[in-house]
Amino acid sequence: MLPPMLKSKEIKGLIICVLALVLVSWSKLVFTGSMKVDNNPVSTWQGLSIFLIFGVSLFIYGRIYYKLYKNAGQLTISHFQIKKWGYIHIVLASLMLPILSNDIFLYMAYGDLSNMGHDVFREQDIMVHSKWAYLVGNWKDSPYLYGPLTLWIGKIANWIGGNNVYIVLFVFKLIWALIAICFLEIMSLTVKHLGDFILVLFTPVFWLQNIGGLHYDLVAGFFLLIAVYFISQQKIVFSLVAIAIACMCKIVFLIFVPFILLHYFFINPNRITWKPMVYFIMGIAISAILVGLSYLPFWKGMETISVPLKYLNTQEPSKSFSEVLGELLNLVFADAAPKDELANTIDSTSKIWWWKQCRIAFNILGIILAVIVSIVFMVKTKFVFYKTVLAEYWIKICLVFFFFYSHIFNAWYLIALLPFIPFLGHNERLKKYIIVVSVFSNLHMILLNIGRDSFVYYLLPPIVFINICLFLWQFRKNFLTVESNTGQDL
Repeated sequence: MLPPMLKSKEIKGLIICVLALVLVSWSKLVFTGSMKVDNNPVSTWQGLSIFLIFGVSLFIYGRIYYKLYKNAGQLTISHFQIKKWGYIHIVLASLMLPILSNDIFLYMAYGDLSNMGHDVFREQDIMVHSKWAYLVGNWKDSPYLYGPLTLWIGKIANWIGGNNVYIVLFVFKLIWALIAICFLEIMSLTVKHLGDFILVLFTPVFWLQNIGGLHYDLVAGFFLLIAVYFISQQKIVFSLVAIAIACMCKIVFLIFVPFILLHYFFINPNRITWKPMVYFIMGIAISAILVGLSYLPFWKGMETISVPLKYLNTQEPSKSFSEVLGELLNLVFADAAPKDELANTIDSTSKIWWWKQCRIAFNILGIILAVIVSIVFMVKTKFVFYKTVLAEYWIKICLVFFFFYSHIFNAWYLIALLPFIPFLGHNERLKKYIIVVSVFSNLHMILLNIGRDSFVYYLLPPIVFINICLFLWQFRKNFLTVESNTGQDL
């Protein structure tokens, strides 16, 4: 039996919006005859229709989502009822086809290539050998950029699905739905406030990007959630093992290891004694063994790790502030790019030159902002840490990293923030910003995948500019203080 909340026009509105987005996700297949997302443009009017339906549905959904969170204290519903609506979101999102990203087809192709015997961590330009190559758009020359644990998922899906793309896709969706359900259940053990539960379960980052879009960030985010859950109970061994598994999915999750260590050693100073240190060393040892075993079937020397990292470092800005700013500067100042430098660079253009300059500038700005946030954190807390303070600090550092330091920004990265929400305390301003950015950041991604030849694509710069302004406004209002430093933990 569905909860009484079904009678609420707000919840009906949420479900209608999700259904509309499910239909939009099938538009590429309907209009082009292919599920391929990248380099598969639709016509101008089809693109405009997709953007309008997507944008209006997302706006209405975001408005209701924000309203539910804001008025959570007045809702006469339980966590269990909210959880039921979380399950409905998971089911509906599982009916989606990829529309914002082509990554799932890369996962399928790498799993297929690995089953064929290719060393996907070291070999490049091998995508043409996969039976799923026709679905892959960008990143065709890339080695495998994720961890070994995720590669096994792709291998298993290909073993089961064989040559049938729909069966392989179904296996991925089934695995993702199971992981999403586990994510929901563990989050329900962690969350105490109804508003925080609504924030986490209804965010498009969870159901639209990571379930509907099928990204490995959901897998890594799930193990990050487990790590945060265990460290909140000071169970360091389980926490370190969980964060190690998260890093075996995406190595970038290493940025959360310091949070685990700070929480363990600084929340309770008595941890710096012989017995807690033994548990800590035990956790490190078990984690190292697990990481080693995960790489063992694929290990061909340090190149197994170094080749993917080197490739990633050579990539130009993508879906980030620096990419859009670079395109705008190139549009106005294309002639300012040094001709001698362009002549000595293979396949280089003035646009790529401006991208590189903007990437450097945003990297520097990201470092400066991170240093400012860290100094404010140390000064305001005077090194007296609470879990609420640590959670707030790590969310702010992640936002700076995603928006400024990273040359590639994708909205699904924001799932890494969700495990920290239950420990954020009463910093309502930061929570509301996370709601806004988790909704708004999807708009520029739909524009990128409609196609650059459409006039609709030129809506991208103002949307990204608004996103930058939202961040800088939030930085001025919230990042120069520590609002969760209340002197007590939740």
